[in-house]
Amino acid sequence: MAFNALKEMGRRTNRPKVSGELMDIIENLRSELMNAAGNSSFSSETVLELSQRLDKYIVLAQNQMLGKDFTAGAASASCMKECTSSEYRFGSTL
Repeated sequence: MAFNALKEMGRRTNRPKVSGELMDIIENLRSELMNAAGNSSFSSETVLELSQRLDKYIVLAQNQMLGKDFTAGAASASCMKECTSSEYRFGSTL
C-alpha cells in the first residue's frame, strides 16, 4: 500500500522519484511488519522496532520526493543495506 502510494506521488508531480532500492526496502519492511503483527501483539518489541525502522525509511522517501536526497553517500548506503531482510538485525539504527 505505501509502496503504491509513493509511486503514484512520483508520477503525478514533477518531484524527483524515490529510488528503486529505497522502495524495495520500504516494501520489504512493510511485509515483515505485517507478518510480525499477524504473529504477535502490536506492542511486541519486534513489531515496534520494525515500525520505527519503516518510519525512518518512509521519511527518507519523502525527502527524496522533495529533492532532499539524503540517501547518497557511503554511510547512508550502508544503512539502507542493513535493513534488508537477509541482514535483519534488531537495534540497528539509521
